[in-house]
Amino acid sequence: MIMTTGAKQTKIWNVRSGACIRTLDSGYGLCGMFLPGNRHIVIGTKTGLLEMYEISSATAVERIQAHDGTLWSISANPNNKGFVTGGSDKDVKFWEYQVKRTKQGIASVGLLLAKEMKMTDEVLCVSYSANGKWVAVGLLDSTVKVFFEDSLRFYLSLYGHKLPIMCIDVSDDSTLLASGGADKDLKIWGLDFGDCHKSLFAHDDSVMSVRFLPNTHYVVTTGKDKMVKFWDADKFEMIMTLSAHHAEVWSVAVAREGNMMVTVSNDRSIRVWEQTDEMVFVELERRKELEAKLEEEERVGPARPPGAIEGSGLNDAPESAPVATGSDKKSMVAAERLMEAMEVVKIETKRWEEYRAALAARERMKNQKEEKPTGLKALFQAHEASMTVEEIKEPIPNPILKGKTCAEYIFEEMKDISAASRIDALTALPFKYASMLLKHCQGFMDESLPIEPSVQAALFLAQAHRDQIMQSRELMEIVAALRSKARRMVRGLRDEIGENVAGIRHRLRASENKTSHFYFAGGEAADAGGAAPAARALSRDNPFVIDKQGTHGSNKRQRLD
Repeated sequence: MIMTTGAKQTKIWNVRSGACIRTLDSGYGLCGMFLPGNRHIVIGTKTGLLEMYEISSATAVERIQAHDGTLWSISANPNNKGFVTGGSDKDVKFWEYQVKRTKQGIASVGLLLAKEMKMTDEVLCVSYSANGKWVAVGLLDSTVKVFFEDSLRFYLSLYGHKLPIMCIDVSDDSTLLASGGADKDLKIWGLDFGDCHKSLFAHDDSVMSVRFLPNTHYVVTTGKDKMVKFWDADKFEMIMTLSAHHAEVWSVAVAREGNMMVTVSNDRSIRVWEQTDEMVFVELERRKELEAKLEEEERVGPARPPGAIEGSGLNDAPESAPVATGSDKKSMVAAERLMEAMEVVKIETKRWEEYRAALAARERMKNQKEEKPTGLKALFQAHEASMTVEEIKEPIPNPILKGKTCAEYIFEEMKDISAASRIDALTALPFKYASMLLKHCQGFMDESLPIEPSVQAALFLAQAHRDQIMQSRELMEIVAALRSKARRMVRGLRDEIGENVAGIRHRLRASENKTSHFYFAGGEAADAGGAAPAARALSRDNPFVIDKQGTHGSNKRQRLD
């Protein structure tokens, strides 16, 4: 079942059929949850009320004035014995379930306030850790406070957001906390020391909801920019973007099994998302997102500068401002391909370096065992000799390289870019990847790959990033090595081309000598007989006629005679 709440009503939906099975007249609901057993629900309202309803009879069981202001957030205790609420009255209150009996002796579920805690600012969101050890509280002052649940003793204070915290959630292993704020950032925190592992620019507007997928470090976020996004909290990268809503996405809920999630939006729609077996490729998703962003900029024009007021003129692009064209998009995609290829090669190179280092370490260990030490050292080495040395396996070649070497793989990626787009793609490379490509150009020349693309790339990158290169001794040495190798390869090509030209000229002179010999043979024939002048005249107009009439040497002279 799914529960949604709004300005005047709360509705219960059947997930499979999509039908509304119950409609409850309630207050202005801002948050809510199912109670254990899925027979009751409790919602928090804009006026600070806690309202409990029985689903089967669609009746209100209890209404409590929980907070003096807006009740913003509610989170269930993992022990299924209660929940915690936070509101604009700066209070965090802990509630427990209790069994009440009516005058007729009928048992019903009720709520009991167990304890409360006063905060320094308005509470916008609360969340229990999965182990029930901590309670995290997001405040209007842009901080997250973490307290021990049993004693309410202060544990951690997480600083970093520039605007108020809108949502928080804790992973199932209680090691990570994710927070989203009005500053559009998603921050990943460690609950061991309270350090910020990573700050990510998540949405183009406020982050409204964040949830960890069960038993993973994958995070789902929603925002006012109409987007739903998946993140990897270990690699700190976005996995995919879902853009089905047409207005602000207020909240997301994830099923306990993690195979389904539900999002609700200001477009008055509820969307149910199910997990599939389809593979998701992060590089492909990034490329799609980049192409969509470029197409959007081409359609609506560049974004308005930050702080620009409508009608101030800052939003108007100058007439000479360049507009993204198809060639620009191709160059950006080509640059992305080059960077991805270099990242693949970087990982593959690291794998082989670790393998070689392990082999060298094992070889050193064998050499040490061949010596004959005495004393305590002999005892240690005898103990090591008794231990079996684990077999070091050779890394499996990366199938992305298609059986090529690292240099050949990057060279083919660069060669596949058309000559017209190659310079634009190199221009779009950040300096980090430009310096990596300079080092790879040295590898291209070492493996005697075609020199023209390598020299073109090296010359352009050296000119474009001259100032940064001059400040790095390592890059200066690479440029010097590239210059000497390029000169040596160019000289070799020049000598090879010179030899080919000399051979062609030799063949041409030999052909001319044979032709002039035929002319001379025709002259002798003219002195000897009377039919030769016609043949001589014919050979002057078209010397190749003689070749067609006879063969080289004496046979040709006999035919003319």
